[in-house]
This record gives sequence, C-alpha cells and structure tokens, in this order.
Amino acid sequence: MRIKTFIISIIVLCCTTITTQCFAQEDQIVNKDEVDLFYKMDRQDWESYVKQVSAPDGHQIRFKKMPTGTSYVVSYPSGMHLSVQPLYNNKDTLEALLIGSYYPKDIGFSFDEEFRQDIEKQTQQELGSHYTVKADILDMGSDHRGVEFWVTPTR
Repeated sequence: MRIKTFIISIIVLCCTTITTQCFAQEDQIVNKDEVDLFYKMDRQDWESYVKQVSAPDGHQIRFKKMPTGTSYVVSYPSGMHLSVQPLYNNKDTLEALLIGSYYPKDIGFSFDEEFRQDIEKQTQQELGSHYTVKADILDMGSDHRGVEFWVTPTR
C-alpha cells in the first residue's frame, strides 16, 4: 500500500502540476492555480504561454501543433514522459485538458482498475468541484504504460 500511495503521489504531481517549474517542486501535489489559469486562457494566450514552456536540464521537450492547440511532451532521463494537450473548440474556448503521464513498464506496479479509481478520486479532490476528472489507464505496447487525465470544467 505504501508504494501505491507513493506512485499515486508522483502521478498526481506530474499530471496535474502542468508547467515545468513543478519538476523542482516535488512537495506540491496539484497546482490547481495553473489549471484555473489555463481555463482563463483563450487559444492565442495558450499559444503564447506554450512558447515559454521549457524543461529542466537533462529533460527533453517536444511540441506539436494540433488543430486544438499546441501540445507538449516532457521526457525525463528515467524514461517517464509528461504530456499536456489543450482541446480548444472553434470559438477558441478551452473545452478540456488532456494530461498524460507515461512510465516504463518495469516500474513494477500494477496499473489496474483500483489504481485508476484511486488516482481519479485523488486528482478530483485536489482540483475541486469546479472541474471534472476522468482517468484512463493506457498500455502502450511492450515498453510503456500510462495514465491520462481528461480535465474539464464542471458545467
């Protein structure tokens, strides 16, 4: 149970604290303020913001222009990856954030339904009632698995 709590904390840290300054702030579990900020941004604001995103030394970052907004993936030396993809609609309103955290399969932990429910519940609690969180577990072939969070404003 202790390792499960640790893994959940790491995933919540990486998946819900979006900008790269979070990589140095391991004590911060969720940065709700940033999620709030992102939902105040229109598409143009997001595109300006993402141009300023950088990764710490030893990490790589890749950007990809998407029809819904530029996404980015930060790759850690450990083989872990963090992705953030905004989903803007045609009116330049942010409809959802897709936040992913991907791990080498040899992490030695089971990403099962109980884990999915726990991480979804914990992330929902951290973000509060203004957002709806849905977590999905992904098996990405022979080398990685991950957790993706769909974060949407509560309507």
